[in-house]
Order: sequence, then C-alpha cells, then structure tokens
Amino acid sequence: IDSRTGTCMLLAQLAHESANFTARVEGLNYSAEALPRVFSAFNTTMAQKYGRTAAHPADQQAIANIAYANRLGNGPAITGDGWRFRGRGYIQLTGRALYTAWALAEGIGLDVAVTLAETVPGAISASIWYWRQRGCIAPAFKGDVEAVTRLVNGPAMLGLAERRAKYQAALRVA
Repeated sequence: IDSRTGTCMLLAQLAHESANFTARVEGLNYSAEALPRVFSAFNTTMAQKYGRTAAHPADQQAIANIAYANRLGNGPAITGDGWRFRGRGYIQLTGRALYTAWALAEGIGLDVAVTLAETVPGAISASIWYWRQRGCIAPAFKGDVEAVTRLVNGPAMLGLAERRAKYQAALRVA
C-alpha cells in the first residue's frame, strides 16, 4: 500500500466502514423495520421481537447471534459465536473464520484476536490484513472504488456514494 491512489482508497474505505474512525466494534442497534432489510435471517415477527422499537431497545446480542448463525465459520445461534465474532476493526472482521485466520497470521490466540481488534493498533492490523487478503491492493491502485467496495462490503455495494466522496476528498489532500 504505497501508492497515492491505494493509500487514499484505503483511508476512504476505512473511514466509511468505521464511521470516520469512531467505531471499532460493529453496531447492531437496528430498528425493527431495518432488520429484515439488512439480515435475511429476520422476518417481520422476529424483527419486532429483537429490533429497536419505541417500546424497547434492540437486543444487539440476539441480533448478532441470529444474523451470523451458521455462517462465516460460526456455530448455531445458541453458541453465541455471532456476538463473540461480530465485526471489529476498521474494516469489521466478522465471523469465527476471519478471526481465526487473522489470529494465525498474527501468531496470537483467538481470544486475544477478539480483544485486540477493538484497540486502535489491532483495528489497524486487522484492517490491513483483511485488505491484503481480499485482494484490494490492485483495484485500489487503479482507483476503482466499485471493485474495492465489492471486495470490502460484498455485492450490495452499501455506501458506494459516500465511499466515492471520501476517496475524492482523500485525493484532494494527498
């Protein structure tokens, strides 16, 4: 990550994923209306039970356990893996499989990785590791915001306009 475009792309993507570097742990404070749109594991009835409404706060731990159950290397909801391995870092490592791979790369234990990813040095390390693992360097060098967004966030292309704006802002000051 040694080109102007690559560095600007990294900063733009990290800024978007972390609410401008203010969040190092995934927020799961979803409204009952938003839950089914964000996570296919939730139908309207479940969303009313776990999502935030005027009557009660969101059950973030239950949301994570249900949303990430039997995915990303996690076990079923009952194991608590969804909550334990929710997104952390500036690019939000999510799931037992990613935490395990990062821990192996760092030569640390899985429990240490979970805790470390919440710290600034750990969030940076996890994000750079993820960036390299996902193959973001080449499209970032080319300034391809869409390709990098797909690699970081999947096919939904969430926040693409904001990611583009952050990339352009980074280029202006770099």
